[in-house]
Amino acid sequence: PLPLVGHRAAGLIPSVTFALIRWVGVFFILLPFAWGDLRRHWPEILRHSGVLIVLGVTGITLNTAMSYVGLQETTALNAMLIQSSAPLLIGAWSFVLFRDRLTRWQVAGILLSLCGVAAILCRGSWLALVTLRPNPGDLWMAGALALYCFYSALLRRAPRLSHLSLLACLAFVGMIGLAPLSWHELAQG
Repeated sequence: PLPLVGHRAAGLIPSVTFALIRWVGVFFILLPFAWGDLRRHWPEILRHSGVLIVLGVTGITLNTAMSYVGLQETTALNAMLIQSSAPLLIGAWSFVLFRDRLTRWQVAGILLSLCGVAAILCRGSWLALVTLRPNPGDLWMAGALALYCFYSALLRRAPRLSHLSLLACLAFVGMIGLAPLSWHELAQG
């Protein structure tokens, strides 16, 4: 849904501002439901503030800002195809960060998925892959995906909070990070 919504919003709302509006909304919708858990676990949240900041910046601030910028210059189909490589990148980040190894079945599933994506991209002609030229939007989307996969692998280091509370913390960090980027974007016209 993100590629479809973001692609439709491109040109109507500045991309980073759109991301900021999204995460401000998420934070204020979640806050009443997460408030009790946030208060109860405040010392643990403070103790894990470093990892929460890294998670919020990579998974919320940079990922959504870069995705919306990319969606201004690429198609929703290209964005979804790029996102299909997420399992491979999450596996790679898990190996880099934690030395996790993929099982043979996981590798087989990832390769099968990537072959399907390649078949769609080349429309049945493998020679089309040679002439495939990414546009700037595709590169923004690939960068956003790399950050999101880093975030996904690093989530295991997040404090043990309810899912709503963790998402509220990350949305707060994300919207704080997006605010100056949005102000800069709006100042540029």
